[in-house]
Amino acid sequence: MEQKSSVNTKETLSTLKETSQVLIQRHAMSMANESYAQIKDHSNFEELSKWICDPTLRDPRLSETGHHQCREARPLVNSLKIHTVFVSPLRRTLETAYLIYHAHPDFENIRFIVLPVIRESLNTSSDIPSDVDQVIEEFRELIPQLDDSPLEEYEDKKHYFLEDLQTDVKDVIKAELEDDEDDPLGSNAYDLFIRESKQAFPGRLESKWNVYDRSVKAKKFVKNYIRNYQIPKDQKIVILAHCIYFYMHTGKWDWKCDREKELSYPTDFIRMKNCEILPDPTDYDL
Repeated sequence: MEQKSSVNTKETLSTLKETSQVLIQRHAMSMANESYAQIKDHSNFEELSKWICDPTLRDPRLSETGHHQCREARPLVNSLKIHTVFVSPLRRTLETAYLIYHAHPDFENIRFIVLPVIRESLNTSSDIPSDVDQVIEEFRELIPQLDDSPLEEYEDKKHYFLEDLQTDVKDVIKAELEDDEDDPLGSNAYDLFIRESKQAFPGRLESKWNVYDRSVKAKKFVKNYIRNYQIPKDQKIVILAHCIYFYMHTGKWDWKCDREKELSYPTDFIRMKNCEILPDPTDYDL
């Protein structure tokens, strides 16, 4: 997975201003990304399995490199008119949002909306949230217009990521879900997810169809948001999320494939580098 910093140029700025109103941006390098990059042999399943299940990488913060990437991204972002940033509830995306956008000249007026459906695909320890209430409160003190109301639509806010998971995995975990006061979630959900991830390895725990379905919900939400608020074309909407999520958000498939078959990775997609911001190829014509 490429971890290079993006380069801000006049050409990039011109492209962003003149193309899609909706931009996509991957979070900066996290501690988990950095740890992954340090694995010498990525074909070593035993080493990869340990990384996937490392509890110290759960819902990680940004690395020093990630902080540098945020500083590097500011000049480009500061040159754009930003109306709203849709951000995943995971800590690395919220931290990226603050570190990049707090220097924006219109920061006090930019809306930041926590959108659960754009979370990362559940597969590794880093994809499993901690206490979302604590994370939101941490960043509410830093981001003036932070709106987490979409999380309130979930019956179990702390386990929001379980509610929008595919049925087969969700049913297994719900059947064994128990209270655990020592875990940030107040349950044994983390342990159950790690167990299921080990069993799914080297495959991914969350199906690609499920990630794709979440991306469709997100795009409908954003499209309706733009229409309802009548946001001028020159004001940008940013979706700040994750690598695997963006595979499904930006990809193109053979639409003859059916639900009984595994959805392949897109044959044509935008590979997101950490902190890169690009036009969204999705059709948002209103």
